[in-house]
Amino acid sequence: MPRSFNLKMFFFMIELPIIEFEGKKATPKKGVYKCPFKCGDKRFPTKKWKTEKGFREHMGVCPHRPSLIQRVQDNKEVEKSAFERLKQTVLNSLEHKVGDKIYHIQEYIIKPTHEQRGNRTVRVRYEPVKHWEGLETTITSIHVNDASGIPTIDYIMHNLLVFNGRIKIGDLRSSLKEAQADAKFLTLKDAEYRAQTSSYR
Repeated sequence: MPRSFNLKMFFFMIELPIIEFEGKKATPKKGVYKCPFKCGDKRFPTKKWKTEKGFREHMGVCPHRPSLIQRVQDNKEVEKSAFERLKQTVLNSLEHKVGDKIYHIQEYIIKPTHEQRGNRTVRVRYEPVKHWEGLETTITSIHVNDASGIPTIDYIMHNLLVFNGRIKIGDLRSSLKEAQADAKFLTLKDAEYRAQTSSYR
């Protein structure tokens, strides 16, 4: 082969076939393929494939191919439908209804870890100072928050179910007296924890 022969031009001279890619034609230009679905990060140069084999491998994993997008959408619809059924199962199993009185503990942050000093947020303590109260409340709403995937009924019950927009089932107590006793215990326990951890620093 003569020294003056341009190797790049040799590859450009190799005729690459037009490939049908899920309803679109991938036509090679200047010896390279580009994805017809314009996948890839826009912050970086467009990806190119110099061989038919390499491009066909990409076809199987392209994140923008219509078949994958449709499959993801179908899975989301299935998950949403299953989640709605689980939500209804949880709501139907509740002994609490709107209008009922409940007794619960409520956590308050008395002093946060950071405070505003001028135009800066400054850390002033390692742990927030917390306080709990035992309260009696009337249920005005019962709601199940959204979740990704299909959670278990137990997870929905203890993590996604809320009364009045903020009270979880784990916060409920059988009486106001029990709620107040638990709130006092948690407040004292938090103070002891902060005192203990401060001695390590």
